[in-house]
Amino acid sequence: MNCAWLQNLTEYDCREVRAIGGAQAIEVSTPFVMTGGAPIALYLVDQGAHVLFSDNADTLASLCAVGIDPFRSLAKLRRRVQRYGLTLTPEGAFEVLAKREAAPMAFARAVSALLLVA
Repeated sequence: MNCAWLQNLTEYDCREVRAIGGAQAIEVSTPFVMTGGAPIALYLVDQGAHVLFSDNADTLASLCAVGIDPFRSLAKLRRRVQRYGLTLTPEGAFEVLAKREAAPMAFARAVSALLLVA
């Protein structure tokens, strides 16, 4: 999986990066911004027949950076993103794992969910 593969999903800015575990990943910056002005970004990690979409906890970090305490309402945030198929990990990342053929819809749903939170 690389930025050329991503062009089938979107034309947003893309760069290849390494995930925390060292796996190859793609960072996608959307034209949408979070509270505070940081772009909403997703990180895509190849999981064989699946693709993991994650915000790497950037959304919660962005809220904290502008003085908003998202930890007081984690249950509410979880419910909001669950409607779009995302989960909130114990580390604070919003994630969804999708089959490769379902990646376009998962990408759209992930961005939509993050817009609800950011």
